[in-house]
Amino acid sequence: MSLGVRSFRRVVVMAILALFAVAWQLTVSAPVRAAELGGVFDSIDVTQDIAGPTEHMTVDAAFTIPAGSHAGDTFTLALAAPFAWVGDSFDIVDPVTGDPVAHVVVSGSVATFTLTDYVEGKGPIQGSTTLNTFFTNGSVEEGDIVTATFTTKDETFTDIVEVGPQPVSTGVNRKVFVWIDRATQDGFSFAIYASTLNQVPDANRTVTITDIPSTGVKVDCATIRMQMAPDVGGAPGTFSRIPTANRTLTCPAPTSPNGFIAEMRNIPVGYHVRVRGLAIVTDSTLTTYTNAAEIRIYGQSPIRVRNSVRRFTGSGQATGTPSTTTSTTSTTSTTSTTSTTSTTSTTSTTSTSSTTSTTSTTSTTSSSSTSSTNQHHIDHDAAKLNDHHHDDAAKLDDHHHHDDAAKLDDQQHDDNRACVDHDDPPGHRGGPHDVHRRVGWRSGPSGHRAGLRLGTSVQGKRPLPGPLTGTDSSTRWQGVPGSGELGLA
Repeated sequence: MSLGVRSFRRVVVMAILALFAVAWQLTVSAPVRAAELGGVFDSIDVTQDIAGPTEHMTVDAAFTIPAGSHAGDTFTLALAAPFAWVGDSFDIVDPVTGDPVAHVVVSGSVATFTLTDYVEGKGPIQGSTTLNTFFTNGSVEEGDIVTATFTTKDETFTDIVEVGPQPVSTGVNRKVFVWIDRATQDGFSFAIYASTLNQVPDANRTVTITDIPSTGVKVDCATIRMQMAPDVGGAPGTFSRIPTANRTLTCPAPTSPNGFIAEMRNIPVGYHVRVRGLAIVTDSTLTTYTNAAEIRIYGQSPIRVRNSVRRFTGSGQATGTPSTTTSTTSTTSTTSTTSTTSTTSTTSTTSTSSTTSTTSTTSTTSSSSTSSTNQHHIDHDAAKLNDHHHDDAAKLDDHHHHDDAAKLDDQQHDDNRACVDHDDPPGHRGGPHDVHRRVGWRSGPSGHRAGLRLGTSVQGKRPLPGPLTGTDSSTRWQGVPGSGELGLA
């Protein structure tokens, strides 16, 4: 094999090794990008079949996190109007270990689940979660049949909810305490009602309300309004603001740092009073917020009213077990092709065969690989590639050697072409100067065979017994009896 061919092959091998190295480096160093998962949810249902226009509802969802998921992967659940999610942030945890499986953020119309490193090497992971929803303000009326539509990356789930009657607060003296925004749950709207119906007034006809919020709530003093309205058939008429001269607000109150004291004077009998305002959440970790108030009408014993609001927060749990890792064996077998060259003449045969060479290499690939394993595979592949090139080179050398040998054989046969045999009579012995050389017949260009007799008429040479002819594609030769010579016919 020439030096140029060897150099070329060396360059090819080095180029292939370089490509392997680059591919390995990209595999090791390339960052793993978080994926958005599809087909995760198994079922989604609204727990309540009937709900009032302002009532909260819960949504229960079951899911399966597929094996092979990674930390940072996400899946989402969107909710269409007239429903809205209650804004939230919580963890789905393993109920046994307490480890977080996924972190959930509910914002706007989408709940996003982000997986933690708990999922690495585990799967599939079964779990469930509870989210909270409500009808957007003024979007439904009693008797409506509403479809809740939930959308994931690649699926849609639906459920039906009937709108029931609006809950009504009962009692003349009462406290109303509700979320300002049920989606964000960061503040309250409150109203405290008192009535002078059938009451005996004192000298100043004074109604005093002391607000006592629970821990985690603080009244916004600037928002407080004191109003009164005449009774109309047992219900308040139109409220109007109490004149400044007839009202006193102490906020915050000495006895209630987060609350206030509202004193309203000259309130006639048969009227309703209302103190309303806003409060903010100071502790978002609480699950329940309570607001109480004491109402004292015309100096009588106080009437205590209260109301509680629950923070609607999601929850969930999931459990996963380590996934099974199975190694896979890959076998590659390479066999060189047997090469045989056979050349035959009239008197001799040369047959040459190369020996079949088989190389089998087995490599084992594991489901998890390290950089050292990758490097081992690169070196191993390079060795196989070199062996393959050596086999090719050997076959090429054998081919060239056999071909050259065959050509040399033919050349020697051509050079040694001699006269054609003839039948000698019994007892004939050629003279000392008889020369007989013979070669085999060879196919001419058109498939004919040409013969050639070369001889000399010397002592002891016997004439030919008869005409001897031979043809090739263009010439006819005639042997002349008794002459021992050939001539053109």
